[in-house]
Amino acid sequence: MGVRGGLPQVGGSSVIAAAKTLFWVAGGVVDVAVGYAERGTPLRSAALLSMGVLALAFAALTRLLGTRMPPWGRHALFVVATVFCTLTVLAVPRPLAALALAGGFAFVITDALVFYPLRQAITYVTVAVASCSAALLVRADVPWPDVLVHGIVLLAPMVIIANLVRRAANAHQDPLTGLANRRAFDDTLDTTLLEVARTGGAVSVAMIDLDHFKDVNDTAGHSAGDQLLQRLADSWSRQLPPSVHAARLGGDEFALILPGYDGPGAFDLVDSLRHVAISTLGIGLSCALAQARPRESPTELLRRIDVVLYQAKAAGRGRCLLIHDEHEQLAAELSSALLEAKALLDAAGGPVKSRSGSPAGTPTAAPALPGAELAQLQVHYQPIMDMVAGEVVGLEALLRWTHPVLGPQEPEAFVALAETEGVIGDLGAFVLARACRDAHAVQDAAGRRLFLTVNVSGAELTCEHYPDLLAETLQASGWPAAQLVLEVTESLIDADSAPALRALRRLRRLGVGVAIDDFGTGYSSLSRLDTLPASHLKLDHAFVATVTTSPSRARLVGAVVTLSRAFDLHLVAEGIETADQADALVRLGARLGQGFHYHRPQPLAGLLTTVTGSLRSHDEHSQA
Repeated sequence: MGVRGGLPQVGGSSVIAAAKTLFWVAGGVVDVAVGYAERGTPLRSAALLSMGVLALAFAALTRLLGTRMPPWGRHALFVVATVFCTLTVLAVPRPLAALALAGGFAFVITDALVFYPLRQAITYVTVAVASCSAALLVRADVPWPDVLVHGIVLLAPMVIIANLVRRAANAHQDPLTGLANRRAFDDTLDTTLLEVARTGGAVSVAMIDLDHFKDVNDTAGHSAGDQLLQRLADSWSRQLPPSVHAARLGGDEFALILPGYDGPGAFDLVDSLRHVAISTLGIGLSCALAQARPRESPTELLRRIDVVLYQAKAAGRGRCLLIHDEHEQLAAELSSALLEAKALLDAAGGPVKSRSGSPAGTPTAAPALPGAELAQLQVHYQPIMDMVAGEVVGLEALLRWTHPVLGPQEPEAFVALAETEGVIGDLGAFVLARACRDAHAVQDAAGRRLFLTVNVSGAELTCEHYPDLLAETLQASGWPAAQLVLEVTESLIDADSAPALRALRRLRRLGVGVAIDDFGTGYSSLSRLDTLPASHLKLDHAFVATVTTSPSRARLVGAVVTLSRAFDLHLVAEGIETADQADALVRLGARLGQGFHYHRPQPLAGLLTTVTGSLRSHDEHSQA
């Protein structure tokens, strides 16, 4: 599949080159054979033989250029083929032979109807039929009824065949943009990687997302979004070489297969597309690409690209990233850091339980993990406050990775890297085990029951054994299931994802709470409340940031508070940065909150100090 507007609608560039070569060979052989048969008329015989040899030369040229032939070259060859067929009909001496050779226009008409966009095809077919008819009528020895019948017999089967071919091709074509669809992309990628494995050479693949495309649909309407996608596909038809396969995978997601391009070469081409999209369409593109490794499967290649695309978007969008050796090294170093962190945790021993009767403010429940403070992977904690009572009532576990050379890494990026490398399950298990262990010490320091929240990825939830692994971790750590809340980002769970929903419902039956993170920003949030077995809602920080400056946002937050009570859900406001925001949330009925106004995420030692200090301040305030 090519690019809409400029590249062929049916077949890739290699298929087109092969078909055109066959047409030229067939035409050349026919001309040579007829020229030899007309030896009795030397002049016309020589003309036919010359055109036959020239046609074979064009066949060799088409084969030689192959996928490297530019779009204008294919159009030029069509014009030359039409002229050749016309001259052949004029050169042959006998009328019956002329009618037979006029059948060569079938090659030209098939070429136009199958390999060109519909509007161009209609124009080219009209030119071909007119040239064929004119050549026969000019001879004067072919009656016009014969010319008419010949034209109908020639054209009708070709139209039917072309229609069938196009219908078959549409099964692999995106109806909006004319690009290849996901099915065609997968088939082409499989074929290309097999060909590269057999012959050698390079091939790269790029994944491209439109930045903030949802805003276009929301503000200007879906028709405007559709037009933008069509304009993007049209612009690519003028920029991309014929050998590049472009596809729309769905929504605003596109992909390119670039045979013959190594990583840097593909990067230059894709980055030029990004610049053109900004300057001509006013839309940014986030792009990630990689050169295929030897014997790499399509799934492995796309998985590598997906994580880098996530990094491109997390880093601010509007950028093009190339996977290189440093990226692969980073993945290996993450795995090494995880092994180190797990070894430290395992060395600490068995289960740890809160000590009943310990004096409040005595943080001694969890034994120290030797060397944990120097480990690359650490779990930090942000307290969750009862904003009315001024008490710590819960804590959220947050994983942090400090690379020894590159420094702190963005959590979104290295979590996506863990998903790509298949270690997200081990990473999540480590965080859960470490958090459950540390939570005992914090609970003892606070002198009251606390709930612990831990983020869980969609990849973990869809693992069949995740509920069993979680139950084992709770039993080993001694942390009560009723005091654990799993945070699930709503956008990571499809409403139709049966494995994820089954896992959540099973966890709820175990007594584990489920929080919908970033509530209010995901897809159809309200409709999810009766399908997701949730116990908590975490109000996204975007609402908290404007609760004091936007009356409409304040009313919306108040409505969410009422909604959470109606569904018997605990509401936690995230991202509270000022006292005014906290006061406004309390006035609106919100009770639980977290954010920099109260406490930043911190290691266990700092959290214990915070909790004991908060406890003393609360006691002093009560006594006063």
